[in-house]
Amino acid sequence: MPSVHRSVGTRRVTNSDSWPLHNSAASRAAEQAALAEVLPHALMERAGLAVAQLAQALAPHAQLIQVWAGPGNNGGDGLVAARYLHDAGRRVQVNLVGSSAHPPADAQQALRRAHDAGVQVGAWQGQACAGDLHIDALLGLGAARAP
Repeated sequence: MPSVHRSVGTRRVTNSDSWPLHNSAASRAAEQAALAEVLPHALMERAGLAVAQLAQALAPHAQLIQVWAGPGNNGGDGLVAARYLHDAGRRVQVNLVGSSAHPPADAQQALRRAHDAGVQVGAWQGQACAGDLHIDALLGLGAARAP
């Protein structure tokens, strides 16, 4: 794998540490290995918490955070992030996009817990949504449909 190079002023900075690139099959295998090591829903909780922490770090003064959640587990990650942000006192709106006749169990639980926590969740009606920060939780690893 080639090194990453970028110019900084007149110096050339080289990052000789290679980061492997993973295709969807390799990513799925890594995810399955991680899932085998934790209790059900724990991986989604961790992902959602990480997203919420990043959101708070990137936009500490955001007045309204919009979360765009698809029907799968990536949407579940977004719902968990929305719950953590809501619990931290942030104003959050979740826009559900797409539908699934059989959503994954973890995503169902994330939606139920977001509702129970009082997070504003609604189906996106096609209108523009104002917000200081938008979180994309639409398409994940299992995406097999058009965006």
